[in-house]
Amino acid sequence: MAFQAKNPLVVEATALWEGYKFAEEWGHNMVCFKSDSQELIKSVCGSFGRGSWTLYPILTLIRDEQRCFEGCGWNWTTRNCNQAADHLASLALSRRSTEVWVERPPTSLVHILCKDGFPCPHHA
Repeated sequence: MAFQAKNPLVVEATALWEGYKFAEEWGHNMVCFKSDSQELIKSVCGSFGRGSWTLYPILTLIRDEQRCFEGCGWNWTTRNCNQAADHLASLALSRRSTEVWVERPPTSLVHILCKDGFPCPHHA
């Protein structure tokens, strides 16, 4: 999904919503999402009144998607611990594409996932 946003928090929230949809499509019913945005995690976990007003529309969509799962969690993590997501965002920006690398991720991502101790498929 390509779009423009002036607020990075809206982009983070939209990525979270897309993650929900992706997990639902793959049939997952227990999910945990991580973000290096403390403000986003606080907004998703708290009441709407605590979050930024610009997030209200996407927070509503996130709350609606949450109902599709038996269990759903949100955790804040440091950017250093979120290198795979940061790398994917950089790749998406540099290639300006909407590729999804679930089956065969790029070599650069495989190295990050292996370093983090995640099992991963062979690279593309």
